[in-house]
Amino acid sequence: MMRLLCLLFTLLPWPAPAADDLETGKALAAEAASLSGSLCRWGGASPEQGFDCSGYTQYVHGQLGIAIPKRALDQFLGGQTVADQALLPGDLVFFAPSGGGASMHVGIYQGGGRFWHAPGRNKRVRLARMDSPFFKLRYMGARRWRSGAATPHSTR
Repeated sequence: MMRLLCLLFTLLPWPAPAADDLETGKALAAEAASLSGSLCRWGGASPEQGFDCSGYTQYVHGQLGIAIPKRALDQFLGGQTVADQALLPGDLVFFAPSGGGASMHVGIYQGGGRFWHAPGRNKRVRLARMDSPFFKLRYMGARRWRSGAATPHSTR
C-alpha cells in the first residue's frame, strides 16, 4: 500500500507555483548568491559578523522584507512545506545534524539541485550540491517562506 501511495505522489502533477512565489524565490536566490564568500561564524547573522547557517537564511529573507525565525528548527517548523518535486529557488532546504550535533543545517535552494549555505565556522558561504553523498543522506525536507508566512516563533 505504501509503495502505491508513493508511486501516486510521484505521478500526480504538482500545481504550478504562484508567479509571486517564483519571482520572490528568484530574488531570494540572487540575494543568497550575492553573499558568496562571506565568512561563517557561529551565531553570526550579518556580513559584518559572519554567518551561521540559520543567520544566513534569516538575513537573506530579511533583505527582502520577509521575517523568519533565527533558529533552523523554528525555520523548519514554520513556513509552507514543499515537496521535493516542487522545490523553487529561494526555498529553504534542511539537513539532519552530523557528528552528534543537536542543530539542524539549513540552506537556500538555488535550482538545479544546488543550494547556498554557510557550512561552518571559519569557512565561507558557498554553493553545494544536494545530491552529494553527505547532503543526500541527511536531507530532511524543504520549507517556503514568503511574505505573510511568519509564525509565532521567535525571530531572535
